[in-house]
Amino acid sequence: MDVLITYDINIRHSEVKTELKKKGFKDNWKSNEIIYYLPNTTLWYPKLDKITNAQKIFDDVLDSLNEGQPETNKIKVDRFMSVPAYPWSGIPGKPHS
Repeated sequence: MDVLITYDINIRHSEVKTELKKKGFKDNWKSNEIIYYLPNTTLWYPKLDKITNAQKIFDDVLDSLNEGQPETNKIKVDRFMSVPAYPWSGIPGKPHS
């Protein structure tokens, strides 16, 4: 199933998003020749066996980025949610800068 995640973290947002994308998450999708850009801390992952696998990947990325960091540079999660990505409705938006 395709899984959508959304999260709030305290710091290092671009690092987290970059690493999640390296692990297979995407920040947009194409439907009927239109590209839909997701909100900044919302991503989706295609074809996961279980919805909980999305959180496992997210947790692994944070663990890796936090390894060896001083406490003041550790990423802390305030909120996280994973849900099936379909059905959906949206506004295309523009790419993030």
